[in-house]
Amino acid sequence: MRGRTDIVEPGRSAEVVDVSAADQDLTAGAASLYVGICPAATGDVSVRLVGTGDAVVLTVVPGTLLPAVVDKVYKVGTTATGIVALYD
Repeated sequence: MRGRTDIVEPGRSAEVVDVSAADQDLTAGAASLYVGICPAATGDVSVRLVGTGDAVVLTVVPGTLLPAVVDKVYKVGTTATGIVALYD
C-alpha cells in the first residue's frame, strides 16, 4: 500500500490507547489511530511514526481516523482521548 493515500485498510484488531499516566508503546505498529474525544474543537496526538524515531504532533478533530503507522503514543503533547489503535 506504499504510496497510496486515498485508502485506509480496515482494522482487524484493536487496542485502547491510554496515555493518562505514561507513554504507550503499541505492540506491532498500529496501521491507524481512531481519535474519539478532543478537549475543544480540536485535540493533539503526539506519536512516533514507525521508521522515524521522531515525535510528531498531529492536530485532529473528534472522530478522526489517522492513516499513519505508529508504534508509540506520547503522554506529553497528547490532549485528545478516546484513542484506539487499529491493526491490520
